[in-house]
Amino acid sequence: MVPRPRTRAPPGSWHRPSAVQAASGKPFTPGRTKTGGRKKGTPNKLPQEVRAFFKSVVQSPKFQDKLRERAEKGTLSGTELTLMLAYAIGKPKDVVEIERPPERPPMAAAVAQMNEQELQMFANLARRMIAAESESTE
Repeated sequence: MVPRPRTRAPPGSWHRPSAVQAASGKPFTPGRTKTGGRKKGTPNKLPQEVRAFFKSVVQSPKFQDKLRERAEKGTLSGTELTLMLAYAIGKPKDVVEIERPPERPPMAAAVAQMNEQELQMFANLARRMIAAESESTE
């Protein structure tokens, strides 16, 4: 049997975007309220029986004794150890230190600290900037 070649639908035959979608590239109009989906507070689909089973296993003294033995022997996996520590003492906080750039003095304070030559250079630069700006707006 010879395989049939795949054919594509003609362009635009299956969906034509609305004027809003074509203009913005977004599928919905701005300000549209959310509809459908899961309602707030709806639990995941994990069956309650499965959750109850695992909870009973973890709470059983036999399981806890075996886990304690493995922890004391040092035969826990990294994942088990990480989870146990996270539940026992909490997850470590990520601390990110951001170094701030040094504070710049206000313009008036900076100008007050300039010597005569620096003041002349600053004034010339300001004149050139003003001239260039007025030329670009004409």
